[in-house]
Amino acid sequence: MVKTMNQRLLHPFNSSKSNDFAGQGSPHVLIVGIGESGFAMAKWCLSQGAQVHLADTRAREALNSQQQNWLSELESFGLKSFTEQASNWSVLLGQIDILGISPGLSPLQEPAKTILSICEERKIAVWSEIEFFARALDALHQMALEGGTRYQPSILAITGTNGKTTTSTLTAQICERAGRHVALAGNISPAALEKLSAVLKEAKSFDDLPQIWVLELSSFQLHFTHTLNPTASTILNLSQDHLDWHGDMNSYAAAKARILGSDTVLVLNRDDSLVNDVFRNVVDHKIISFGSDAPNESDSFGIERDLNGGG
Repeated sequence: MVKTMNQRLLHPFNSSKSNDFAGQGSPHVLIVGIGESGFAMAKWCLSQGAQVHLADTRAREALNSQQQNWLSELESFGLKSFTEQASNWSVLLGQIDILGISPGLSPLQEPAKTILSICEERKIAVWSEIEFFARALDALHQMALEGGTRYQPSILAITGTNGKTTTSTLTAQICERAGRHVALAGNISPAALEKLSAVLKEAKSFDDLPQIWVLELSSFQLHFTHTLNPTASTILNLSQDHLDWHGDMNSYAAAKARILGSDTVLVLNRDDSLVNDVFRNVVDHKIISFGSDAPNESDSFGIERDLNGGG
């Protein structure tokens, strides 16, 4: 995509959604954790002109070869600092506007517990990689409008304790076979920001960008996601999992529920009582259900047994 267009994607930092950062132009961002999501966030922010700092609790030599390569790449792109064996979070967060947090860090455990406490006290925004992605899509939408065109892709968001990857892959394949330009990303890999960077690099206009984004999302990714507004989303199922990260089942379910945006169509598994409990009070969204029985409402899906059929 043309360079001037890509540069203007700094809008995710300056939009009205970004916790009063409008007008700062070049915010200071601290990324915690050099995993796939941490690398994607840092690389994206550097490409958008932010002042990016990176911290990890491990020593540099303790990083695996992939992580060391990522770190070297970020340093070549202009990373301001890398703090290894990070512990003095009060100092590290001193001039920070936005914290990008890796999904592997539980808010109930150190160091995230201390980091989040400082961020709350200092009113530092805490974003997941998916939050950066959501704001980038919003910025692309605004840029398209300013240029007299449209870019408003469908976002199909999929989560659940089991079956996320299979369902996301099949959903993307179905959309592709329907003739749509589809991007598949998220927990399934590549990271959403990495995929967005790749398609922006190849695109010559908004028409070349994906018409549909299929996102596989984990509860870890959703926990610090605030503005994602999928076209349609589903929680396939819920069972006890990752309770060491979330603390209890209610917190785990609440993180999954963040997949529902302000006007998202909810695709509901009516066979799963825990999923139904999460969305029991949802009244202002269109709901399409699926299950192993025949549905009672239109636009929903199920199995109707034909006792006279063969097989």
